[in-house]
Amino acid sequence: MNKGFVSFPENICDDAIYDFLRDNFAGYWQRLEINWKNLGGLNLNFTRVDKAVRRLMQIGSPIIGLLDYSINVGNQFTCPADLNQWLDYVYAVVTRYPQIRYWEVWNEPDSRSFWDKPLADFWPLQRLTYRMIKTINPALTVLNGGFSGIDVADDMPKGICDALAVHNYQWRQSKDDKINKDIINRMKKVADGRKIFLTEFNVRTHAGKDLKAALGSLRKYKTLQAVFLFAIPSDAPDGFGFMGSPELIAAYKGA
Repeated sequence: MNKGFVSFPENICDDAIYDFLRDNFAGYWQRLEINWKNLGGLNLNFTRVDKAVRRLMQIGSPIIGLLDYSINVGNQFTCPADLNQWLDYVYAVVTRYPQIRYWEVWNEPDSRSFWDKPLADFWPLQRLTYRMIKTINPALTVLNGGFSGIDVADDMPKGICDALAVHNYQWRQSKDDKINKDIINRMKKVADGRKIFLTEFNVRTHAGKDLKAALGSLRKYKTLQAVFLFAIPSDAPDGFGFMGSPELIAAYKGA
C-alpha cells in the first residue's frame, strides 16, 4: 500500500514545505489539485503548477492530478456552463503533464458543498472527461471524483473510471475496530474489482498512535493502491501541525 499527501501547487512551491517533503517523504505519492480557476480560467497560466510538478518529479513522487471545478461566475462548485471549454482545460492539462499517469475528476461530487446538483447530473461530466483522457492516452488511469460517502458508488455507471476514489475521516483508534473493517468491506464491494485510492484520509484525533493503528488495519486490504493523508505538510492548522509534530512524522513513516 502506497502512502502520500493531499497537496496544492502553492504548498509544493513553498520552499520550507518542499524541503520538508524532500528530506522526509521523498517518493511518497501526492494528490495535486490543478484547479481550473486557479490556472486562470480561459487564459491558462501553468507557471506555478509547472514548478510544483517539476519539484515532485525531482523527489520521485508519483502524482494523482486532480481536475476540478468550473469557472462559472459566482459559483465554481457547479457544472461548467460550457463543457467544450471544460474539455479544452482537461486536454491542455493532461497533455502538458504526460508524467502524471493518474487523474481524478472533480472532488466529492456527492457533496453539495462541491457539486450543487444531484449526483446523477455529475455522471455526464465524468464520462466526457474519461473519454477525453483516454483519447489522449489509453494507458492513463482515470479515477472518479473522490466520494465523501462510500455507498454512493453503487449508483455509478459503468465505464466512466478505471479505479475508485473515496474519502474517509472516520477511522478509530484500534486496528481491530469493527468499524474500520466494515468501511473497507463496503469499499471492496463497490469497487467491483477495481483498485481503490483513498484520496483523502485522516483519523479523528490526528494523533500519531491512532494514525499508525489505522494504517496498520488498511495494509491488510490488497485492493488499496494508495492512501493520501489530508495533512498538507505544514505547521498551519489546516495541516494539523504535521511539520511540527515528530510524533506524526514518525507514525506516518513507520506505519
